[in-house]
Amino acid sequence: ITAITSLITESLYTAIMYSLWLEETNYQNVMMPYYRAVYKLPWCFLKATQMRRYVKCMILARYSLDDNVSLSTIATKVFESSKRCLQILSTKLGTNQYIFGNVPSQLDAYMFAHLAVIRSSPMKSQLKDDLAKLTNLSDYTLRVHKKYYPKLYRLYTPDDLQERIMSNQMLQQVASVGAVVVLAAVFIWFRSPNRLLINEQRLVEEDVQ
Repeated sequence: ITAITSLITESLYTAIMYSLWLEETNYQNVMMPYYRAVYKLPWCFLKATQMRRYVKCMILARYSLDDNVSLSTIATKVFESSKRCLQILSTKLGTNQYIFGNVPSQLDAYMFAHLAVIRSSPMKSQLKDDLAKLTNLSDYTLRVHKKYYPKLYRLYTPDDLQERIMSNQMLQQVASVGAVVVLAAVFIWFRSPNRLLINEQRLVEEDVQ
């Protein structure tokens, strides 16, 4: 379980954050409408810019120490890694209802938290295409979503959601979807081994001081 959760954190979490924050279309049409709906001017821009800078630094630290490396070069590495991760999860799932058989586990919850954002959020990303090609994994995400989160499933999946976002006619609905995306990202971050390591380092530094 630990190996798979680490793989998901390193690959899918990074790719989700890259897609939402560093791909311009998703940043402008998914994340910024959410921040404008939640925060007043100028805080919406300041907070979004701060978060975007954090994500870029995080991904640079993970994939390159060179600040001058192009985002397209990093994107190739990010999505190659996430594609391999999805293929591993698909193979592990096989024809099972859940990752370990017919009973859901903690790993299913962690895996679904990432897959639901990929499949159901209004972002446009290579992640969506890679997941859609893996039928068993895509069906698994849909099945868990409908069974355990039927209200969110109805919110996430209207065919015209992307068009409404692009035309700015459904700001409140975007805010709701964005809130789920952000909460999922926060949940993933709090479960991240990297965060635990950072906290441990901070405690050590405080003890030294």
